Amino acid sequence: MGTYGALARYRSQGWLGADAERTKGPEAMRGTFLLAVLLIGGGIAGLAVPYFTYTQKETVVDVAPIKIDADKEKHVNIPQIAAVGALVAGVALLMFGNRSTNV
Repeated sequence: MGTYGALARYRSQGWLGADAERTKGPEAMRGTFLLAVLLIGGGIAGLAVPYFTYTQKETVVDVAPIKIDADKEKHVNIPQIAAVGALVAGVALLMFGNRSTNV
């Protein structure tokens, strides 16, 4: 019995290739499709909203019995190149992600 026979026997008994079998078929396509849709949605959101704002509490004065906090507004810019890159990657994954290679 050659190497192929041993590998086929291990695979049939579930010792080898369990991960390879799980990544084929509709389950793998579902994951690829979900990732592509998330990338496309993130890219569109990044292009539609150039930045977002959040509020952070900062302690200004902290002297024994006195504590003064201030709310500071922070802005986070979303680079357009990142949004376009996510959009292009999502579209490419959607178009070419479910193709299988026959080896």
